[in-house]
Amino acid sequence: MPPSRPLRQLQIKYQKSWLRKYIKRLLKHLVLASRRLIRLVFELKKKWRTNLKTRLVRLPYENFFQFLDRQKKLLFPIFSLTFFSGILLIALVPVQYNFESRLLVNQLSFVNKEPDSLFINRIRGIKEITITGVQKNELTLNGQFSGIQIDNTYQLDIELPYEYSKIIFRPNPSEVSIPVDMELTEVYLQDETIVNELRYAPSSQTLSFQLVQNLQNSGALLNKIRIFMGNHPLQLVLEGYRLPQMGMEDPEGSAPLTILYLPDIKDLELTLPVSSTVSMKLPNFSDSEIDSRDWFWGDFQVEDVKFSQERRIGLSIDEELVLSTIQEGVARMADQELKIEADQFLIAEEPGVERLRQIKIQNNKGLDVRASGRTKKLQVGFDPNFPIRELSSNFFMQFLPRDLVIALISFSSAMAASLLPWIAENLFTNSKNKSED
Repeated sequence: MPPSRPLRQLQIKYQKSWLRKYIKRLLKHLVLASRRLIRLVFELKKKWRTNLKTRLVRLPYENFFQFLDRQKKLLFPIFSLTFFSGILLIALVPVQYNFESRLLVNQLSFVNKEPDSLFINRIRGIKEITITGVQKNELTLNGQFSGIQIDNTYQLDIELPYEYSKIIFRPNPSEVSIPVDMELTEVYLQDETIVNELRYAPSSQTLSFQLVQNLQNSGALLNKIRIFMGNHPLQLVLEGYRLPQMGMEDPEGSAPLTILYLPDIKDLELTLPVSSTVSMKLPNFSDSEIDSRDWFWGDFQVEDVKFSQERRIGLSIDEELVLSTIQEGVARMADQELKIEADQFLIAEEPGVERLRQIKIQNNKGLDVRASGRTKKLQVGFDPNFPIRELSSNFFMQFLPRDLVIALISFSSAMAASLLPWIAENLFTNSKNKSED
């Protein structure tokens, strides 16, 4: 029979009472366990902080001062070893130092760093001047002209619209008895103008160079050339030209036009094309009065100087062979001298050559160049990637003579070499005695 209702109610009441007691006891144990766990965590944290402080702060200092107390007699030798080692380390670190060089080269290239700087000053007795490149502005010449379809003309407008366009000025070759009085008066270069392949050919006595101008840095100013035309008729040769008033042109540059020209205005100033080539046949060097040192103004502020040339050896643009243009030379830095043989490269770390002090022409040889600048190291070799000799400087050479620096380094090396084994032996002996005690 099922239990009566009062008995059923009594059973349910008993079960609820037992469940409450069980939950209450369980919560009590959980609270106690949580308190113990929190207490343990705090104790571990405190202990960890104490140990960390002891290990990282107290013990190293205590051991260090104890070590110093035990090694009092080694303090001065250790300090001396540190001092001499510091001298050796400073001597091994290269620093920038002034250098100078004098080179005989076939050609050179550089970037001009001065605005409106005088490049060529005055060359008298010029036999021929050739200017190649695109002339954006029309060139107007005034004077007496004679030639095919040019007779009885007193003003000639000339357009040179092509990269291969040329204008050539030369004395009249039919009048050999008349002395040459044409002069290259001045050549002015603007900032950031690249001078490529400045060369002298002794066989033809020709001086030539290429100019590439950076208009972003030089603004609207262009490179300029001034020519004194002389007092006698000249021969004017045009290639790749257009003569609008005559209806004549040479678009392929294959039909040059030769004109006899007696100028009204003796001084002619031309703006050079952004990319141009200028070449000139120089007077005979047998004349004792000629001194080429006056031709180049000198003391040019430059960068990216190259005593080399590139030759393409294949169909690909990347297949180029770099050749040295140095015939001979010498470089000096920090009381040291480095001789440079023919076809060797002179390699200087940046900034390298900063000044071209002097450029002059040596007859039947080439260009005599005196350059100076700053670098950490000068290197010489037949292959620029594998130099065989070098000059370098260090901190002490800026203030002391080279012989004194060598003596200082030698003395420091000897002292460091003698102190190091002595200190190591005494440290080992002290450690051994401590372990035996």
